[in-house]
Amino acid sequence: MKIALITGGQPRFTYSFIEFMKQLSMYNVDQADFYMTFWNSSWAQSEDEARRKIEKILEPKYNLSKIQLIDFPSYELPPAKKNHEPAKEHNIRWFYERRLGMWKSLSLAFDSIDQDYDIYIRFRPDGRLEDSLDLQTINLKDHDLVMPSFPRHGYNWYPICDQLAIGTKQGMKIYCDLINHMNEYIPDICSYWEDNGHDWASEYLLTHHLVTVNKVKMDVGTYKSILAPYGRSKFTDNHIGLPIAQDPTDE
Repeated sequence: MKIALITGGQPRFTYSFIEFMKQLSMYNVDQADFYMTFWNSSWAQSEDEARRKIEKILEPKYNLSKIQLIDFPSYELPPAKKNHEPAKEHNIRWFYERRLGMWKSLSLAFDSIDQDYDIYIRFRPDGRLEDSLDLQTINLKDHDLVMPSFPRHGYNWYPICDQLAIGTKQGMKIYCDLINHMNEYIPDICSYWEDNGHDWASEYLLTHHLVTVNKVKMDVGTYKSILAPYGRSKFTDNHIGLPIAQDPTDE
């Protein structure tokens, strides 16, 4: 079995990343490759430095296949009736930039994959599973995406998790394609989006994209996602009340 693991955004490495690698059962995995796209920051000055920092903490059987460090993109909001000031915590541009940063980087990481895999996993380096997971128990014969059973937020008719997903190539391709429709979806699902950044959160956008628009065959698995159990990464611009967690790539 070959698995591809993708992540992006800010380099939010904590010890959860090491635990996550250990939690995935590797006995039937022949190849496990990471594809990562991060925004430029003080974490690393070059892709070579980023590779060295990550490779020194990889568990056996894992390989860093691609690493990209790129500038945060310029952007335009959906057509707006109001003027929106530069991003600051919990204003409209702050909400927008956080979602743009996540979905754009995931799309770039997925696009960097240069071979086919049996399973594709989207994860965050500051999150882990609640328990160990045998990937053979994930039903990708009848479903293109299998989501965690916890946490789930969003529409009452289909709450969803945007922290972690396991899928087929087609399922993950559609998942990562959300970025190409984000400006269309935001006013579609929230007519008052300029006044409230919570009601077009990623979970709402993702449910609309996967269920309403693309009718992806999805299932909710028994596995659970735990985010920031040791505190927040210093590159996280949210959850300010949490303590800063150790970054194993800096040791």
